[in-house]
Amino acid sequence: MDIQHEMIIPAFCNKDEIDKLVEQVYQLFTWYSPGATREKIRSRLCASLDAHVDLLLDGEFTVAFAVCMPIFLDNGEVCLFRHGTIIDHSYRSHGFYRKLLEIGLVRHKPDWHATRTQNPRVYETWQRIHGKELLPKPLHTPAEREKKIAVELAHGTHFERDLLIARNVYHEDRSSADYHLCRDENIRLFFQQSLGVHDAFLLLARMKNV
Repeated sequence: MDIQHEMIIPAFCNKDEIDKLVEQVYQLFTWYSPGATREKIRSRLCASLDAHVDLLLDGEFTVAFAVCMPIFLDNGEVCLFRHGTIIDHSYRSHGFYRKLLEIGLVRHKPDWHATRTQNPRVYETWQRIHGKELLPKPLHTPAEREKKIAVELAHGTHFERDLLIARNVYHEDRSSADYHLCRDENIRLFFQQSLGVHDAFLLLARMKNV
């Protein structure tokens, strides 16, 4: 399998290039979020002037894409925030999600790494990368420094800072999705017992070299 990587910064693209990018990810995006319009996809890809889009391509076919952006925190540090990652279902279990994470981390070299998710399989991968640095974790209250960063990243959502939970941030009910059947039963229960169907954890990890 000859998978190629391509990185695009939408802020540097003209309208035709943005339209092409939207078409490249359209099938994947609408599989994950049925009914999504091209305008909604465009707004996600262009969420910030600092947004980077990473594509993994099998020939002309987009097998995965991720949107991430460096966020400059009030304390002067930089957090790489992941605004969405989607893998084609027929290309799963090849390590492409982790590959996209590592591409962004190597490129940006952030102080912190964060995303919002209700997917316990995402947590499993982040735990393999970040180990004990990953928050939240069961029966653990984050330090005040970590809470402040999480609140800053939560962007005004109904956010529970002690639990790192953003309430009612998803419109779709994905409680029957197969990703809830993750490998680690403790992680599955952590998600099941902590989140409602429209809620998400804000995953936050301090990079080990900081």
